[in-house]
Amino acid sequence: MTDNDTVANDAVASERFFRTIVNGFLQWLVGAGDPDGGVFGPVRTYYGTIECQGRGALHLHILIWLRDCPGPDNLFARLDDAGYRRRF
Repeated sequence: MTDNDTVANDAVASERFFRTIVNGFLQWLVGAGDPDGGVFGPVRTYYGTIECQGRGALHLHILIWLRDCPGPDNLFARLDDAGYRRRF
């Protein structure tokens, strides 16, 4: 049995596994809902969309907005400072 057969034969189990992995990623790595955030820092919000590949496997596209993260213009201005650039 190949991976393709597994997804095709039990799409519900595949979706449940995918949901478990995504929820774990959001909770434990991203820290969504945790005031201290996760590995990227405190999260303001996130948005994701799930797609199904041609072979039936699910995958996620996600944007994560971090709290207190400088916008692009502010970040580029800060990068002019050598000390900030080094720390960045």
